[in-house]
Amino acid sequence: MAQDKLNTVFCRQLLSLVHADVRKIAGIQRPMKAAWVYATFGIWEFHGPNNYYWHGRAYNAYEARAKGWQGYLDKHYPDSEAALAEARK
Repeated sequence: MAQDKLNTVFCRQLLSLVHADVRKIAGIQRPMKAAWVYATFGIWEFHGPNNYYWHGRAYNAYEARAKGWQGYLDKHYPDSEAALAEARK
């Protein structure tokens, strides 16, 4: 039970960090409304902007959203990691 709560807290924090990157890089101000997720048989699907689709395993919806948004950024903004690293200096 405690492990479930810890995983949920971690995944929520991870998602909030990824949402901050989505706002900075993609300019999407409300990422929670710009995409949706659902699960079937333990496989999660993420449906985002520009018909972007990700599917895979995740512990919960928070982690699925984080993985989906990260995949979206990697595909549509491949140089974003370098730009973020430079901005954080």
